[in-house]
Amino acid sequence: MEKQRSQLKAELDDARTQLEHVSKGKTSADKLVKQLESQLAEAADKLDDAQRKTQEVESSKSRLLSENNELTRQLEEAESQVRGGIGGVCACVRGYGCEMGWVDVLNRHTGKVKRIERVRCELREGARRTGLSGRARPAKSNNLQGRDRDPLS
Repeated sequence: MEKQRSQLKAELDDARTQLEHVSKGKTSADKLVKQLESQLAEAADKLDDAQRKTQEVESSKSRLLSENNELTRQLEEAESQVRGGIGGVCACVRGYGCEMGWVDVLNRHTGKVKRIERVRCELREGARRTGLSGRARPAKSNNLQGRDRDPLS
């Protein structure tokens, strides 16, 4: 009987030791779960923030592309006006019979050229900000030859 009692006591001590070990493991696992949940929540917050910033960047990019396209259109319109006006200046100077003096005509077209340069500068700045340099403006055709070629291009 004494032998059984000491054997049962030893088994009880072993069971207590195992219970303590399991209890410590559970505590450690619970701490790990809390840390992982915290890291997961932090990662989810960072993901939300990154998605919001991405949306803001896409919105800015879209706005800048639209602005760039409008400035390109204005530039092409101004260049077209200057091209048409230069022919008128040449005809006026050759004919000496125009109502407006050739100096006045040249001054008027100089203002248009300055506007073109301002728009070009704005386009370059917009392209630099968006990283789109060289992509927004369509390629010029080289079908103009000799004296018919636009001197501003």
